[in-house]
Amino acid sequence: MRGRLPPARCEGILTAPDRSAAPSSTAPPPTGATWPAADRDTTLTLTEPPHAESWARHPEVRIDLQPHGYAAPSAGLVDGSVAVARLRLPIDGGSDWLPPQRPGSHLAGHAQELHPEGRQHPPCPGRDMTTPQLHRRFPALERTLPFLRLGDAPTPVRKLTGTGRDDLWCKDDSGYGSGGWGGNKVRKLEWLLPELRRRGVRTVLTVGATGTNWGLAATLYGRELGIDTVIALVDQPEDEHVREQLRRLRRSGATLHFTRSKPLTMAAAPWLFLRHARGLRLPSYLPAGGSAPIGVLGYVEAGLELGDQVEAGELPEPRCIVTAVGSGGTAAGLALGCALAGLRSQVLAVVVNETLPLATVDLTRLAGRAAAVLRRRGAAFDIPPPRLTSTRAHLGRGYGHHTTEATAAAQVAEAAGLHLDPVYTAKAFAAALTAAPDGPVLFLNTYGPRT
Repeated sequence: MRGRLPPARCEGILTAPDRSAAPSSTAPPPTGATWPAADRDTTLTLTEPPHAESWARHPEVRIDLQPHGYAAPSAGLVDGSVAVARLRLPIDGGSDWLPPQRPGSHLAGHAQELHPEGRQHPPCPGRDMTTPQLHRRFPALERTLPFLRLGDAPTPVRKLTGTGRDDLWCKDDSGYGSGGWGGNKVRKLEWLLPELRRRGVRTVLTVGATGTNWGLAATLYGRELGIDTVIALVDQPEDEHVREQLRRLRRSGATLHFTRSKPLTMAAAPWLFLRHARGLRLPSYLPAGGSAPIGVLGYVEAGLELGDQVEAGELPEPRCIVTAVGSGGTAAGLALGCALAGLRSQVLAVVVNETLPLATVDLTRLAGRAAAVLRRRGAAFDIPPPRLTSTRAHLGRGYGHHTTEATAAAQVAEAAGLHLDPVYTAKAFAAALTAAPDGPVLFLNTYGPRT
């Protein structure tokens, strides 16, 4: 390799075969220690020493090279960018690396992420897929707003056929995410997790329904960084989709509390914070769906990415972009990102959750809070108000309740090569099929299941 990483992803994992490669076999090496990687052609500089007990107990260490991480330049220059070396240790008391490897994952050292059905996203020659759009557009943010790449960008766009309308396109985020779960939650975690690490957070407390995609993604990606996840779960209508997701949650390592309803969750919150405190340090709270202002930046990034794809001629500029909204972050971020990219697209937020304030004014306010974060961290910009509107026309009886229109839309989507879930994306696709703007419609597929 000689200081270069796999060109398609600029990321990889190298394993030192024995302790002889490390500076010491009994004590963890200090920050700044260097030694040859397994191929002996790449020198790694450690930026984060492992826990002493873990280092002493395990005979192997895994080195993770991650470009444009949240530390100072450390190892592996790739076209002038920096790569951060991290140690990855097995879970306590076992031999499995955490998280478990799966074929096609970046944890297995592959250069490209596999689609759930085994298809690879094609590489994009000449396009920098490691540096976030926000850092390239606003260089000052590199020093103030940490980012951790967790998926392959850009996600593909294509025209959908056999849907009954000839102006329908899809930006497919289902394959985004190189860990145990994919979709829109991963984009939010790319900004939330390194921010949590910067603050030294070890435990997060969050909320979701019993079929939560957000809670699962936060757990699986957070544990890679040594962050434990506690989830307060409220009830939703139970079907096989929810039961399977709950089985995934139980296997994920998350601490689950079944608080049943929003009022009971709020009542239990003080006890949950105290129960999971580490000494005098309380868990850090992450709102439902990861829709804190910093989490919203995940879809600001996606909006800028879409702007590049429109400019490159991969699709026409959408008149309308349709996405499901359960906590607000995806729609708010997408609208802000499109405004920053100079797109005139109107974001149509299809509300699927009646328990949170998700009216147009609420989503616009959330986009404004994300813009305020960017400005506080050093970005300077002047843009028109984001084009954003929300609709409850496809909510049905409420969160998790199936609708006839969504069920029919999911069947149309399946024939077009899209696998949707009944809670979020099927309802949004039903709206996309019936949207009536004068121009192209873009559907954002945010559902990213893994086995």
